[in-house]
Amino acid sequence: MAQVTLQSLWKKTSKRPRDHDETETESDKDNSEQRTKKRRTTTQYPKCFQQKWLLEFEWLKKDDSRGMFCEVCTGMAHCKTSPFSVGSKNFQRSALVRHQMSKDHIISMQAKRQQNYMDAAKTCVKKKYLPILEAQLKTALFLAKENIANRKFLSLIDLQISNGSTVFQKASSAGQSSATTSMSSRGIYTNHQAPADMQKALADVLREMTIVRVKESPFVGIMVDESMDIATDKKLIMFCKIVYGGQIKIEFCANVTVPDGKADTIYNSIVNWMNSVGITFKNISGFGSDGASVMTGRLSGVGVKLREQNPRIIHIWCAAHRLALVSHWAAKKVPYLGRVQEMLVAIYFFYEFSAPRYNKIKELKKNHEGKSEKI
Repeated sequence: MAQVTLQSLWKKTSKRPRDHDETETESDKDNSEQRTKKRRTTTQYPKCFQQKWLLEFEWLKKDDSRGMFCEVCTGMAHCKTSPFSVGSKNFQRSALVRHQMSKDHIISMQAKRQQNYMDAAKTCVKKKYLPILEAQLKTALFLAKENIANRKFLSLIDLQISNGSTVFQKASSAGQSSATTSMSSRGIYTNHQAPADMQKALADVLREMTIVRVKESPFVGIMVDESMDIATDKKLIMFCKIVYGGQIKIEFCANVTVPDGKADTIYNSIVNWMNSVGITFKNISGFGSDGASVMTGRLSGVGVKLREQNPRIIHIWCAAHRLALVSHWAAKKVPYLGRVQEMLVAIYFFYEFSAPRYNKIKELKKNHEGKSEKI
């Protein structure tokens, strides 16, 4: 009896696990079906861009064609291979986090931060010191125009300060209020070389502006003349007659040092200057000179060499030089004019280096009730 009961119990217990296994298998099937449904829904509805990411990541930008990209890394040389530099359509927050923590993005952020510091410094300098720099440049330009020595630069600034210049007074107060500023009331540039450097910078700007106007002109006429500077260096001065803004203008273009006054030397100097500024012979319509044989020679003159490059060039003999030559040769044909010229030259040398004689001629003019003027 006991054995029967044990067998019955054993049979019952052996059936229970089998039923349990069957129920677990059914639940696994249900779970697998649910997973496949989720996969289908995921592939059927892809991920899209979230607008809240723009607030979370300040560097993030969204474009319909490019997708999402990093505003800081775009254009950086070290970020050319980064997908966020070109544009990415991987709309996942994890991709944004990975880019934010990448080394390239950190370097780009540091560069952007340094650029902002530099822009702020430029704005500060422009606001505080630009007026006084303009005043110093105008002073240097005045020295060049009036042919005043550059050593008078600081003296003229002191004169402006004594006359109550508001620009230099503001600069002085700004320099006293800041402990880190070494600028005096005279301005930033106060050494002896400053006016020469300013004049050179102004000359470079004026030269560039002149070249732009000459290149924009449809027709260009070149006028040259030889001269000698105070250091006994032979110079070739070049002017250009152009059409700019519907008006005819004459521009000073170059002052070239030449070793001699031969036709080949002058021609090569003109061609080298044209090549340096980018002017071709097709734009040259005229050539003006003083009428010397080296310029007007019919076989090897400078005008003939230029016409070989462009036959349409018109060679013009300077009217002022021709008038001087006409008056000179005409005076030689009239003996009376020659005597008048000799008399005027003799009077000049008689009174030139003698103070008593000069005072006598001044008294003579006063006696005739005339205004005393320097002769």
